[in-house]
Amino acid sequence: MVRIPGYFIEANIDFPEYSPHTIWWLAYVSELLDGRTIEQIEKNPPWPIPNNKLITRQILKELIDQGWLIPNWTMSEFKVIPKITEIYNKGGEFALAQEFLKYSTERGQWWVDALSGTPLSVQRAIQFDYDFNRPADPKNLIKLKPQLTVENLIENLNIDIKILINLFKPEKIDDFFKYSRAFLSSPFNLGGKKDIEFEMFGSFKGEHQRIIPQDLAILEPMLWEFAPEIFGKKPKRRKKLFFWTKSIVEKFALLLEKFPNYISLITSKHYFQYIVERLQELIGRKEEWINWYNSSIDLLPLADVSELFFDVLSEICEGSLKINKKTPKSSPKKIILYTSFLNVNHLYADFGLVNSLKNTPSEAEILLIYGHANDDPPEEQKEDISEYYSKIVQLAPNLKNRLKVISSVKRSHEKIILSSNGDWLISSWNPGSSNPDSQLFEAGIYGRSARFSLEVLKKVEENLEGQEIIEYLRSFKETLNSKIEIDSDLQKLAKFYYSRLNQSLLSFISLLQGSTEFMEIQQKYERSLCKVRICLLPFLKRSKVKLVNEHQSRDVLITQIKSSKDEIFIASDRVAKTALDRTL
Repeated sequence: MVRIPGYFIEANIDFPEYSPHTIWWLAYVSELLDGRTIEQIEKNPPWPIPNNKLITRQILKELIDQGWLIPNWTMSEFKVIPKITEIYNKGGEFALAQEFLKYSTERGQWWVDALSGTPLSVQRAIQFDYDFNRPADPKNLIKLKPQLTVENLIENLNIDIKILINLFKPEKIDDFFKYSRAFLSSPFNLGGKKDIEFEMFGSFKGEHQRIIPQDLAILEPMLWEFAPEIFGKKPKRRKKLFFWTKSIVEKFALLLEKFPNYISLITSKHYFQYIVERLQELIGRKEEWINWYNSSIDLLPLADVSELFFDVLSEICEGSLKINKKTPKSSPKKIILYTSFLNVNHLYADFGLVNSLKNTPSEAEILLIYGHANDDPPEEQKEDISEYYSKIVQLAPNLKNRLKVISSVKRSHEKIILSSNGDWLISSWNPGSSNPDSQLFEAGIYGRSARFSLEVLKKVEENLEGQEIIEYLRSFKETLNSKIEIDSDLQKLAKFYYSRLNQSLLSFISLLQGSTEFMEIQQKYERSLCKVRICLLPFLKRSKVKLVNEHQSRDVLITQIKSSKDEIFIASDRVAKTALDRTL
């Protein structure tokens, strides 16, 4: 017997009661009522209609089929029906939107487990309710423990709207145009605590294999993740889990983007009132905004062929790398390169590693760490390092007393660049083996942060040994510590950006709540919404970065997949049958 902890949850779902093309029809009709001709509209159609003759003519046909337009074929003219004309004359585009863009709201209830947030229908959960006519706990009972607190459970729920609809209104799934555009119009509310219990069945493949009831098949991935022993498999040693929580900036940004550019499209007033209340609640947490800004960093993506990575390395070495239009005040005194592989043949290439290292100042010290990710024995690694060092010095004699090539204690697949200026690069690119003429695609991120560089350096240090190397790293850390941004400066900047965002949001909300005729404030609404987005930008440009070890990488991948709203993109340079487990 297996017992799974869980809760009942509730939320509202809004179902649109109009055709997906209604917004286009309203735009077309508004233009006609505003005095434009069909020919003028076809040449320059209104937003959001694309400038495509096939589409504009299809819309014209649909308007006739819907009875919104009455054609006069003898004069090649079209007349808008009196009902729509009357609505438009009273309230313009906004009145038309209120009339034809209508929703129906339904309250849904579901059960979710307290380990991963996987939903079941209420009827199915009650079917397996262990409180109902159950005797005392059986001897073979396996109790699963909650992995999420009540707060984290609600915060991290990320369920496909189609699944939610199918669990409480399966008949709606047959209407594609309804469920595909349905949306949650309220937050999830937690109901009562409810555990479910079920019995495992023996498999025809053997007595040691067990299967779960078919009615609970949706829970199988969660059970493989948290309790593989119930399937007759040996329990895996649990690693420290990695929990992915949305920052206050992400929560705010996701809510703000629900506001359309055109105020006439705000038709579900209760839904947008809920969004306004949530935005007000989030912006009120001043200290959280300021702390987030202070502890985040600027970073940039880097994705291209090897040549671009060598360009970035050259700029790091010479102290000219631009991050947000800023370059370091001086050249770096120390550089660390961490590479998984060495390839002496690529040292001859123009604009490769040797060329990049030549760009370092004459007094800069360079440490190249070989992660020996292959299976070479220690003796062969030493030979490779010796040959590699000799060839670099032969090609660039001025590096002889400034470059040191060593191997890591344990095999490593890390590819890292660090400079004493706080510049860093973490990527798939191997600086010690890459060919600058290669067309292989590489990807990574880079930035400038002495604080984050120190975090990376501490991880690097764990895989190195030797008094001389430890002394080099100590000096490196001292230099980075001297370059950490002054907290008071960041604090002032964070307070300024927060104050500006807070004020722009207050003005935006005041505009919405103080206007009874939305059609009269479209321009003010558009400018005010744009201002809030611009004021949010300084927070969006900074990121929280967390280093994970090899024991957490799988948890990170699973957590990212679970947090995805729409699509998942996974890139890998190799594939293997054993790579992805059933949890994914």
